[in-house]
Amino acid sequence: MKILLRATVLLVTLAIGAAAGYWYAAKYAEARNFAFDMAEVGYYASFMSIQMREGTDATREEAIRGHLALIEKRKAHTSPLFTEKIAATDSALGYARLSALAKKRGADQEAQQLLNRAVSFCPQMGWAECGSEKIISFVQQLDKQGIFGEATK
Repeated sequence: MKILLRATVLLVTLAIGAAAGYWYAAKYAEARNFAFDMAEVGYYASFMSIQMREGTDATREEAIRGHLALIEKRKAHTSPLFTEKIAATDSALGYARLSALAKKRGADQEAQQLLNRAVSFCPQMGWAECGSEKIISFVQQLDKQGIFGEATK
């Protein structure tokens, strides 16, 4: 009987230890993935900020498209720091910037399509007023003042 009791206690202890280890490993992996995601977002945000100030129109467009691709990738992994509203707002601003660059190079039809894509995010953004003029105005204000109020070119 003592052997059966010892074996049962051992098996229960192993099961509890395995469950606790699995739970902690899952939480660690979740935190690690979140940290890597935030590092990637920070990298792209810095890259895009530099390109918006110092880059050519082509490198600006490349940076914006990279940022939009990252947003699409991150949509599947929303978090308290990366909500649907943030993703929609960042996407709308990115498409509005691409629209301005397309218009600058004379691609008016492409510019209108990109602006329409920007406006398509309005329902998810949560803005009281949202339309092409409002988004364009906001982008121009952001690009003039910079995200933290610093002056940009």
